[in-house]
Amino acid sequence: MEEKWLGGVDIGGTTIKTFVNLHGEIIKSSEIETDKRERGQHIPTTISKSIDQKLNELYEKKIS
Repeated sequence: MEEKWLGGVDIGGTTIKTFVNLHGEIIKSSEIETDKRERGQHIPTTISKSIDQKLNELYEKKIS
């Protein structure tokens, strides 16, 4: 049976971190700079792109 992951996003003041399993254990911790330009308007797009990039690196696919 495949292990399922969740995209747990911790938005801090300087970095954004992702990926936990269903037990809340960190599977892959990645950090990206929080894009504070234009009052943080770009943060959701930055998070989405980062998740897609990390999933590609880990050879995992995103399901909704």
